[in-house]
Amino acid sequence: MDTHRRNEESQFSGTLLSLCKNWKNLRKALQKLDVRSATFRKLHLTGSA
Repeated sequence: MDTHRRNEESQFSGTLLSLCKNWKNLRKALQKLDVRSATFRKLHLTGSA
């Protein structure tokens, strides 16, 4: 019983770790997208002006 519970806990922490990694990657991707859209907006504004 005790070993089973320890197994679940380690699985849970592993899931948390992978979630953190995925979140970091997601934030990086979002930042890249944000930068791209910002530069695109600038180009669009200067182009239309």
